[in-house]
Amino acid sequence: MTTRKSRFWTYAFLSLFLTFSMAHAQAEQNDKGILSASSLQKIVDDASAKGLDVIIVSSSGSSANSAAMKAKSEGAQAVVGHFRDRVAVLGHFLPEIIPNLLLTFKKVNDNIGGSGLLWTLFIVILSMSIAAVVEHKYLNWVIHKLSSVWASLPSERSINMCFLLVRYAGRTVGIGIFCLVAFILSSVILGDSKYEQATIFQWIIAVAWAWLITEIWRIWTSPKMPSRRIPALNDDDAAMLFWWLRASTIIGICVIESTNWLEKLDFHDNLIVLFRILATAIILILTLTLLAKARKPISSLIMKPEDKVSSSLLQRLVAYNWQYAVGLYAFVAAIFSMYRLVMDLPNAMGLIGAMYWVLMISLTAFGIGTVMIDRILERRRTLSDLVQEPQIETVLTKSGEHEEIDQPDDQPVKAVIVRDLSYVGLARQALMLAIFGGAGIFMLSSWGVDFTSADSVLGRLWGVFFVIVSGYVCYQIAKIAFGRKMIEEGGEISSEPGEEGGHGGTSRLATLLPLLRYCILATIVVLTTMIALSELGLNIGPLFAGAGVIGMAIGFGAQTLIRDIFSGAFFLMDDAFRKGEYVDVGGVKGTVEKISIRSLQLRHHMGPLNTVPFGEIKTLSNFSRDWVMMKLKLRLTYDTDVEKVRKLIKNLGKELQQHPEFGDQFLQPLKSQGVYAMEDSAMIIRVKYMTRPGDQFVIRKHVYSRIRELFEEQGVHFANRLVTVRLAEDENSKALTDTQKKQVLGAALPEVETAAGS
Repeated sequence: MTTRKSRFWTYAFLSLFLTFSMAHAQAEQNDKGILSASSLQKIVDDASAKGLDVIIVSSSGSSANSAAMKAKSEGAQAVVGHFRDRVAVLGHFLPEIIPNLLLTFKKVNDNIGGSGLLWTLFIVILSMSIAAVVEHKYLNWVIHKLSSVWASLPSERSINMCFLLVRYAGRTVGIGIFCLVAFILSSVILGDSKYEQATIFQWIIAVAWAWLITEIWRIWTSPKMPSRRIPALNDDDAAMLFWWLRASTIIGICVIESTNWLEKLDFHDNLIVLFRILATAIILILTLTLLAKARKPISSLIMKPEDKVSSSLLQRLVAYNWQYAVGLYAFVAAIFSMYRLVMDLPNAMGLIGAMYWVLMISLTAFGIGTVMIDRILERRRTLSDLVQEPQIETVLTKSGEHEEIDQPDDQPVKAVIVRDLSYVGLARQALMLAIFGGAGIFMLSSWGVDFTSADSVLGRLWGVFFVIVSGYVCYQIAKIAFGRKMIEEGGEISSEPGEEGGHGGTSRLATLLPLLRYCILATIVVLTTMIALSELGLNIGPLFAGAGVIGMAIGFGAQTLIRDIFSGAFFLMDDAFRKGEYVDVGGVKGTVEKISIRSLQLRHHMGPLNTVPFGEIKTLSNFSRDWVMMKLKLRLTYDTDVEKVRKLIKNLGKELQQHPEFGDQFLQPLKSQGVYAMEDSAMIIRVKYMTRPGDQFVIRKHVYSRIRELFEEQGVHFANRLVTVRLAEDENSKALTDTQKKQVLGAALPEVETAAGS
């Protein structure tokens, strides 16, 4: 098993080298003037576009395709041969490492003079130590000032992030003081030879970089400030992560800067290459060790153990496998870095370092962006005063106990709606997308990928990504803006199920906003799609032409649909109805609940939801505009004094206008209209009053109740329905006894009850 594994990794290692070797062979052959297949095809296409006939053959008379394939094969062989030669040269140089080191050190010492390189290193270390003492004094003063200012502030994310960034800024100033003091002391004591200056500059900058990066890790782990810690880490995990991150940073920067220092001391190029290969191996080992140590804490941040069941599949995959992906990248990056070092290619040491740079820059950008969002956008939210988070209020009762006050059940739903309509969430999403896109560009650029060429595949993909992200942000901005405006215009009109309609609706703008919102969002989606297709190199002109033809076909084949759309547009232009108003469209009536481009939905007060196309509406009656007159019929007996009833109704109208609950709802008081009709058993008197739409039904209950009480007090009687049944006056009816007459009348009773019920 061990032998098989060794063979597998050996073959994998060689495959990676050969693959990359062929890629570089292509580049080298292009530099030498040998045309690749793609370059050759481009020339042929250009000539064909100009109307020229092109025939290409190789020197041996073979086809152009064979020549290109031969060029590729020769290029790959040349790169493999060059790689073998470089490995052989480095292998032969291994025994000469120690003699070359001693010879170069002797040359450097002779150039410096005095006590030589060791004395220079000692002075640099001493200068940095003195500078560190000065920086420590400054840092204690800064921390004391910050602690006195920030100690009383609450532990909130934005405040904690702001505190940590201010502290980092203070430490950055301290590191600047450290560099300044160390440079001055070293330059005063030492000479101005290039080796001395290289030693001073290289090691002071190395310490400064290690210090700055360590402070970034300190911000995000906060091992000694758990109350200000941003990630949800416990104290042990935070301390462990900070220790390993700091150790990896210090060791990694030391080995990298050591090779740079040796290069500036004019050591042999082969020696520099070998030392940098060793440094790459050390950094790879440090990275893999760090991943093993950070696996559990980072996985718990991505997905908490208690959320294992409720988490998504993607979240579980990332939580369980992120370390393998990062470790694989680090391994591949180390292999290619070593290859580039051997082949003397540019950017050889930046592949693994790019991963750390992306992490640091992303964390810093996220921190600064979070502070700006929380401190600027949070203060400008205009909906925070309209709907707030649900809170449980208590009052102190006479017995001294606290009693909870019931809160509306819809408060949590409204709070969620406000959060969805906030620009804060969108700003955070845009920040994450910007960080993700910038990180991807930085990582791919470190591998030599060119994004500036519009003809390259990656350049086009980057353009598509930018267009989609921009379209998404514009879509969300429009959605939030329309949603906030709709809430400002009154939102939804709510009514209790079963109530009769007639209440006033929303404003005209609130009625039109959903349709405008739909049109704007659809336009953004279509434009984003078209621009993205254009970025991919597709010609979108025929798409517009095809859309015109399809539109004409739809216009001829869907005339009813077109009629509905245009009818609805004219209804809205005439302001015939609004959302929340009670309308009757001829056989169907109800409250306008939803308006689309071709129909409206009416909710009947008994529950049914009716959808009515605009083209089917011939007449429309709106019961929710301006005012409404309610007329009530009263059945009174014929001996009732009509003038007395008029005065009673007039006084009752004045009384109801003074009612504390609904008196202000009257637009005109209750009045008597006199005798309206005369029936067989009753005299019909009608009364009327005017209110706003929807209020008449609430007032009607009180009016009926007070009229009954008032008439009972004043002796005014309501008439009952009377039915007179007569027997024909003939010989047969005269011969009937009283009992038989009662039986005849009883037989007619069901018919009378049926007529009364109808």
